Amino acid sequence: MILKIEDVSCGYGLDPPIVSQISMTIRSGEIWCVLGPNGVGKTTLFKSVLGFLKLKSGRITIDGQDIRSWTQKKKAQVIGYVPQAQNNPFPFSVKDVVLMGRTSYLSELGSPGKKDVEIAERNIHMLGIGQLENKKYTELSGGERQMVLIARALTQEPDILIMDEPTSNLDFGNQVKVLKYISDLSRRGLAILMTSHFPDHAFLCSSKVALFRQHQFVIGEADNIVTEANLKQAYGVNVQIVSGTSEQGKEIKSCVPLLDD
Repeated sequence: MILKIEDVSCGYGLDPPIVSQISMTIRSGEIWCVLGPNGVGKTTLFKSVLGFLKLKSGRITIDGQDIRSWTQKKKAQVIGYVPQAQNNPFPFSVKDVVLMGRTSYLSELGSPGKKDVEIAERNIHMLGIGQLENKKYTELSGGERQMVLIARALTQEPDILIMDEPTSNLDFGNQVKVLKYISDLSRRGLAILMTSHFPDHAFLCSSKVALFRQHQFVIGEADNIVTEANLKQAYGVNVQIVSGTSEQGKEIKSCVPLLDD
């Protein structure tokens, strides 16, 4: 499956575009990591791909089909979405929240069946949150809620997964676990488009990077895009890229911020 973002400009209402003429091609099994400071349009782009915002220009296709002609139900069966955070005012159980990922497969008055429950439970346990299954979503920590939202998106059984800061609110250990799950999902064939505030995540799991800067962006392989010069221009801080070799002989890279002028 191929998601193409072709010369897309997007934004809000009559205001000038926040993102202008961006083009990306995301294929099954690829992970794209979108980097950049707050306010440059990362979430705006995602909302446009999902159909929450009308494009100002350009088009978005999946396997050659312009998705503006798709129903929301069809989109939900192909594209899973993990938002930055979601505050649900109703005290649904974790299991019920994850089951909501099956909504697009149900009739208007239908209820989840045995298969739907099995899919939801499988994703709950795959993410290691089985102990939360019967707890109320409203009583969870921010990190626990984030894991539940990931499980809900996977329960949609999508071909494309869009994740807006999937490691937000997670402690260090759970960040690593989620990044590992993301890598595993890509190996199963999912196309993944994710944002992050941590450039290191691009080295850890992404195959491609889009680095947003004010009014422009650069796209390519992580090693070519996540550079000291590009990060300085994007974030306005000095960064040093350090590299080494793991015990398994694999090259590893990390971004170290420099506090000196």
